[in-house]
Amino acid sequence: MIAIGVFAAPHLTVRAGLAVEAIATLLAGTYCLLNFWRCREPHCIVSGTGWAMLALFEFAELGLGRNLIDRSEGLAFLIVLVLAFAFETI
Repeated sequence: MIAIGVFAAPHLTVRAGLAVEAIATLLAGTYCLLNFWRCREPHCIVSGTGWAMLALFEFAELGLGRNLIDRSEGLAFLIVLVLAFAFETI
């Protein structure tokens, strides 16, 4: 559900898209950080921290009212996911 929000956001207006992305990314990051508390999976801390930082960046973009990285937040979301699972694998 969160990934759908992140990848659907570029098809909305700039402000609406940024709001959807920021909220979805913040929810994903919060879930992962809380899940780390419960299960201690290494990927949870990487994805939770990465998505929380991405959410802060998206909220800053929302405050400015424009995209700073040319609507590539969905790609950044995926990169954090890949890095988290790579960390888990290592």
